[in-house]
Amino acid sequence: MNASGLLPLALAALAWVLLHVVVAGPLRPGLVRRLGMPAYRGLFSVLSAVALAALIWTYGRAPYVEFWPASSALALVPLLVMPVATLLLVGSLRASNPTLAGPDMILKGELPVRGMTKLTRHPMLWAFSLWAGSHM
Repeated sequence: MNASGLLPLALAALAWVLLHVVVAGPLRPGLVRRLGMPAYRGLFSVLSAVALAALIWTYGRAPYVEFWPASSALALVPLLVMPVATLLLVGSLRASNPTLAGPDMILKGELPVRGMTKLTRHPMLWAFSLWAGSHM
């Protein structure tokens, strides 16, 4: 395997992570002050879409690397895990989820615990993690 064939994919993944860790993290307050919340959200959405498109594009062109041999028994893992992941994802998208990005809720004290957040504070994160893990 040629490791340099994975470099574009690694760079696209790094860009995705940096966008979400740096731009949506420490740089966010300054950007919101300068641009305003609607412009920041628009810019962040465009950058996220570009980064996601780059990830998809580079993944499609990356060399195939087999980590372990395929097994028919392993094919059952996504079939068993994905219904749970789907329930977590749907539960995370309800308007009553206090951790949902973008509702501009002003929260005082602790986040209200109801619905899917009784199971976990981050149902969408768990849904994506279960999806990714089960497909590996």
